[in-house]
Amino acid sequence: MPADVSEARYARKPAWHRFGDVQEGDEYMTASDCMRSLDPSGEGVIKADVIFKFVDSKGEKHEVSFVEKVGLIDYDAKNKMWRPQSVMDKDYGLVQRDELFLFMDTVIGMVDGSHYDAAVNLRKGRQIVLSAYIGEYALDPKGRNDRQQRYIWGFSSFDGSWALRLKKGEYRVECANMAAMALRGSTDQDVIGCDWSTRHTKDVMQRVNEAKTVLQMWNVHDRLFEAQAEHMIQCALNDNAFGRIIEGLYTDINPKTNQRETDKEAVEAVRMNLAIGRSTKDIADTVWGGFNAVTEYEDWLVKVRGGKNSSVNEKRLVRQLEDPDGRKQAAWDRFWDLAETSKPFKMPSLA
Repeated sequence: MPADVSEARYARKPAWHRFGDVQEGDEYMTASDCMRSLDPSGEGVIKADVIFKFVDSKGEKHEVSFVEKVGLIDYDAKNKMWRPQSVMDKDYGLVQRDELFLFMDTVIGMVDGSHYDAAVNLRKGRQIVLSAYIGEYALDPKGRNDRQQRYIWGFSSFDGSWALRLKKGEYRVECANMAAMALRGSTDQDVIGCDWSTRHTKDVMQRVNEAKTVLQMWNVHDRLFEAQAEHMIQCALNDNAFGRIIEGLYTDINPKTNQRETDKEAVEAVRMNLAIGRSTKDIADTVWGGFNAVTEYEDWLVKVRGGKNSSVNEKRLVRQLEDPDGRKQAAWDRFWDLAETSKPFKMPSLA
């Protein structure tokens, strides 16, 4: 199965590895649409008694009930059989798929125009991840019209591997590899935003107001970021200043010679990216364009090697999310300093 996808539904976009159902037409994909793909039997996940069957040394058969545990099972409609998910404590707070959707519906309902874009069962139904589109914004809308998209991801599991978690991101999660990458670095210092999580409990809906409060905090973070990005796109980029920033970003101490050396190949690649890159063609003369020339180089042009357990694309996604060299954060700091020096920044109202 591609990337551990078991069942899936996607909104108006090609399915991941051509696997899963695609929502046809212009209607938004709803929780009910997703549930028809993720749980076509409508049985949900069931708690079942755990019974061990074994044969002793004399060849006699025995059955022993594990009274302190329960087994979680659900119905695999494709193969027409019940499939085991996990063995958990008897008081485990089972959060059904439809409860996760209800939770997400309540949270994203605060955002006008939000809707589901992908819903995926992973690893034979043991994990579920939802991607909800919550809108886009445009920088310099009457001019360069540089557009950015936003998503909220919802994660849950039936084997204890994931808490119920919400996290903000900039792409839809479509498979186990992307989910693993999206869950890395879950702090408010991460380049992809904030996150919120809770243990699986029987009364999970009582936590929804807390999650909505976190979403409101995201909105404050988003408004500040948009204002800063808008300020940067309105500031002209001086070639000399651009050169000083990128040379500083790619100058490091050589551990062999203990001398400062500049990666001239990287500097030239970033310069070329600003001049002819697709993502910077309309913003190349702005501070925002300079920042994006660096981030695109770091995300897509730096050479990445695959490994035994991860492909080149998977390794690249890890790099995009984790910023292992810290250059994207350093680039933001230096280009923002340049923008503030060029023009005073007016702090927006964040109330």
